[in-house]
Amino acid sequence: MATYVARHTAAAWIWNLGQAMSAGAAGLRRNARRLDAWFAARGQAAADQEALTAMGARELRDIGLDPVHVRGVAHDAWTRDWAM
Repeated sequence: MATYVARHTAAAWIWNLGQAMSAGAAGLRRNARRLDAWFAARGQAAADQEALTAMGARELRDIGLDPVHVRGVAHDAWTRDWAM
């Protein structure tokens, strides 16, 4: 058994403070990992959207996407490739 038991009140308070700070640091590390993953997913989604926007209507149809779902109705209304 290697459990620490403080013999004095001041030492017990400092020990408990250290335990609380350690738990708080673990929570901050967990939140930092979540935030990093969220930023990475957001950046990947933006890169994917940019790649899809750069594709032509025929390329989008080749991979099974409707150009309206990628660009919206008003975007590139006059330059769409309507011939199939």
